[in-house]
Amino acid sequence: LQELEQRVLHSQSGLTRLIDRMAAAGHVTREKADDDRRGVYARITPEGMHAFRRAAPTFINGVHKYFLAHLSEQEKDVMRNALVNVRKALVPNDPYWQSLDQQNQA
Repeated sequence: LQELEQRVLHSQSGLTRLIDRMAAAGHVTREKADDDRRGVYARITPEGMHAFRRAAPTFINGVHKYFLAHLSEQEKDVMRNALVNVRKALVPNDPYWQSLDQQNQA
């Protein structure tokens, strides 16, 4: 959960409460880290993935309707580049993002 704390805008206690609510809803489970006695992983459950997939279209439609629809293509390009730069500064060596960067450059 420490890694998650660093990536989201929640305090440790706020993240703990959020994970508590998600666990109570059956969306995640907590698992002890094998390599760190104090570490805990939050693992999404099939029910959590189903809830995520149900919510995603509404979220995406909202982003398009209330944000992207009001920007020109040039403004979207500027925004995309700015956000990529911020992401690279925050998580410079993340393998997931590095693989996406390589795919986009090809």
